[in-house]
Amino acid sequence: MDRRCIIAFAACLCAVRAFGGYATREAWIPVVGHATGFGGRAFSTTVYLTDTSRTMNDVTLSFFASAQPNRAPRSISLQLGPNQSGAVDIGPQLVGDEGAIGALRVHSTGPLIAQARVCSRGANESPSSEVGTLLNAIPSQFAIGTGESTLLHVPAGTRYKLYAVETHGFPLYFSVNTSRHERRLYLAPFEQRSWDLPDMQALALRVTGINGSGKIVVAGTAIALQSQDFTAYEMSLPTEPRHRLRWPELLSYAAIALALALTALYKMKNPQTE
Repeated sequence: MDRRCIIAFAACLCAVRAFGGYATREAWIPVVGHATGFGGRAFSTTVYLTDTSRTMNDVTLSFFASAQPNRAPRSISLQLGPNQSGAVDIGPQLVGDEGAIGALRVHSTGPLIAQARVCSRGANESPSSEVGTLLNAIPSQFAIGTGESTLLHVPAGTRYKLYAVETHGFPLYFSVNTSRHERRLYLAPFEQRSWDLPDMQALALRVTGINGSGKIVVAGTAIALQSQDFTAYEMSLPTEPRHRLRWPELLSYAAIALALALTALYKMKNPQTE
């Protein structure tokens, strides 16, 4: 099969910066796919990429299928030039001919912003009836592990689904807590899964790592009961303390310290100027 028919990398690369997302070398999108679901409803995903570096960027997209080991995930490679953007349709080359839902790892040699638009439409509906939502790729360093937690918002009157993927190659037990209920879940190394969370009465839920060396990235989707329109709710990102200063800040502080030292030395040698 012609590779161009399997995955379409946008030919119209342009020097346009993305307006959201997080620039990083490795990030995860906890739910993507290309598949036909219950009642013939079709799901598709387009991933948008922007190279924020000043050099050519080698990019690898790896698909981690849901509810199974992913020791050798399907992958594709491409390149982006400085400040260039492109779009990739998730297709059979990543998910297989029968289609699948799972997670996507985005790895690059330089800083990159990645976002995914996940869409669906009914079996007999036209493209104009398509509904969808946008998910930002979450940098690997923000994945949560044992003793760490994250929050996701929950809107009222919707069907809520939680998606999670293990990102570091180790298992993790974790809990999903609302003000009334707690549910304990498990992910194997590099596994992606989803869970329906019925009867959600809270406005937010907390996901907390309980036991294991794994780390997870999570997202939620709220699905309208009649229209089947859905909205993504991304995990909150932890604010980590800074353990070291970056070199531009060090240079700035060094320059200030040097200026103060020179001023003090000048005054010592020229006391009459005071």
